[in-house]
Amino acid sequence: MISIDGKDYDENALPEAAKIQINRIMQLRNELVELHMVTEERRIALSAREQELVRLIKVSEEGQKDDGAA
Repeated sequence: MISIDGKDYDENALPEAAKIQINRIMQLRNELVELHMVTEERRIALSAREQELVRLIKVSEEGQKDDGAA
């Protein structure tokens, strides 16, 4: 059973072209979910790399200050 615009249909009774569209819609929805997860993972990775860059620059600047003070 599939619900379209609030009406239930027996998927087996639908025309083949409609079944193909249903399958493609389901594939596209799944792809969107996957893309959302990948996007979130990339944002987390980007944030971690940005934080690491800031940390490395601070360490480098502190090292330069120590070298200049001696």
